[in-house]
Amino acid sequence: MLQAEQDKIIFNMKGIILVGGLPGSGKSFFASRLAKTAGAFYLGSDKIRKAMVASGKYTRTDKLAVYRALAHRAEEALKKSTWVVVDATFSHRVMRDIFLDLAARLSVPCVFFWLDANEVLIKQRLSNPRPDSEADYAVYETLRDQLEAIETPHITLESTNDNIDTLLETGLNLMRDYEGT
Repeated sequence: MLQAEQDKIIFNMKGIILVGGLPGSGKSFFASRLAKTAGAFYLGSDKIRKAMVASGKYTRTDKLAVYRALAHRAEEALKKSTWVVVDATFSHRVMRDIFLDLAARLSVPCVFFWLDANEVLIKQRLSNPRPDSEADYAVYETLRDQLEAIETPHITLESTNDNIDTLLETGLNLMRDYEGT
């Protein structure tokens, strides 16, 4: 087990970490563990969608409502927490811009991680039931084909079934960089 998972890291600076990726990329697995390890506040789009009773609603308007709710909760969490980790697909520029605008307005850093994984692994992951996500392989294929180019500065991380410690170290080191430690 990663030492950081045993001892929470204490950060003084506030900021937003966006964790995006297509279904099955490992973004929720990474984002939730990064938040836990860093003592950050975690927000997941799947849980927000359920809380909004918006399961199964995926029009552009429905998606934007979920992202706006995530941003509102992120802003509230930043008043109480140091870092906020937001887990969502972020497949369209407008969805990323909501958080970039929030970060600019609050004068906090916004870091964007894009998780990717081998398509064979994604197919395998999506064949298993997941408690919060409605996405299956057909949804993955649709989102993959609709993905807008990511022009936002970001860090791409390759997710495998055995590299979570490496991914967490990357996230924590970036947060440490902002702390100046």
